[in-house]
Amino acid sequence: MTMMTAVEADSGKRQELERLQAQIAQYEHPFIVIQLPMLQTLKESHGSKFECALQEALTGLVESVIGRHCAIWDNRRMCIQVLDADTGSNIHPRVEKLSRDLEKGLKLQLTGADLQITWVERPLIGVVEHCQGLTAPQRLTNGCKALKALEGMAHQLRAPMNIAYFQAESEQQPTLWRKQKAVRLALQNQELELQFSPIFDSVTDALAGFHTKLKPIVTHDQTEIRLNHDDIVSISDTLKADVECSLTIFKLALHQCRVWQLLIPGNDMSITVQLDADSLMCGLQHFQDLARHYDDVSDQILIALHVREDSTAADHLPDLNSVIEKMHKKTGVRFAITEFGMGSLHFQMAQELSVQRIYLANQWPDNAVANSFENPILPELINLLHTFRIEVVATNVNSEAQLQNLKHAHVDQYERSIRKQPYMDESTTIQMIENHQQTIAQTVINAQYRFRKTH
Repeated sequence: MTMMTAVEADSGKRQELERLQAQIAQYEHPFIVIQLPMLQTLKESHGSKFECALQEALTGLVESVIGRHCAIWDNRRMCIQVLDADTGSNIHPRVEKLSRDLEKGLKLQLTGADLQITWVERPLIGVVEHCQGLTAPQRLTNGCKALKALEGMAHQLRAPMNIAYFQAESEQQPTLWRKQKAVRLALQNQELELQFSPIFDSVTDALAGFHTKLKPIVTHDQTEIRLNHDDIVSISDTLKADVECSLTIFKLALHQCRVWQLLIPGNDMSITVQLDADSLMCGLQHFQDLARHYDDVSDQILIALHVREDSTAADHLPDLNSVIEKMHKKTGVRFAITEFGMGSLHFQMAQELSVQRIYLANQWPDNAVANSFENPILPELINLLHTFRIEVVATNVNSEAQLQNLKHAHVDQYERSIRKQPYMDESTTIQMIENHQQTIAQTVINAQYRFRKTH
């Protein structure tokens, strides 16, 4: 038997690579690229046996989380072709779990000893979700383009912020990447802050609570980007970090309630946060854990669920209601429906979901005349919701005529438009709560004085 020459060995490797590439091209399921920044340095330090052990450990991890796959090693990268359709249709939570497990490090089994790897620079993961018609090299190229969005950030990004999904290139790509980078780092470093809009009682016009949104991100890397609340949420959704964003908003609101409780004894003002219903369903355990950590104030939080017509929650309202009831029972957090309109889905939600409040979408004209509605459906809708024992809140009220209309229709609470009542920062909000408490105290004193005088 003669020894295999170097040329024959290279030829064998090429044939094996071509076989794998042909196999990969047969599948339309997602393609994943894992980049290990320190791989070359580790290989030089520990030798070829280390490389084999690393491949074995990482392959085992991928098999346990992703399932059946085909893998190709390319320098510092492991390229993974998902083979199961079920995995492909549920790729986001699996890749997130892979990211979290990989961040903990890998345990390699070497001859005579075990080696635990921890990352100085974190691994990065690029995902190509749609692979129909793409060859294996094209999938790798797109995976690397996804990773380019994370360029220079490996040491900063914890899981799952270290995952990037391939997006078709456009002229706006540099600007888009800058915005995505700003949102990634803001979520990762907990740099987001809240701003507040007051909600008033429709009978007394007294302060009843606050509706909150994220403060805009104005600049990043000394470049103006101006991302408002909706922009941040939308970009988080694009990054598949929607659950992370919703958890951040929820945590900020819980923390704010605790701060108010410490600074203003006796404060019981509620905070309403708008969260995506699908995000709540996906991350229920994380939301419950957060609420338990803030169990002294969790009953002051009201989650206004945004349910999109094409969402999983819209197709599984009984499951969503089970989530709502379970979380309310265990944590005291209350629930509402936001942007409530005249669609059939909204009426179905009002009937099937155990919510305590509904926020109406803006459905009244700017030129409304006091005590009159061009469309009588709205007063009837409010009356119907009251029969379900649901509080009704009007949002984006622009004029006194509109407010009088809504009061005449027996709306419970109202929130003025941003033009009439701009969002407030924390210090202004605290001052408003203190003024409200002083007014209540003065009213009580006056009532006691009149009672003594008459008796």
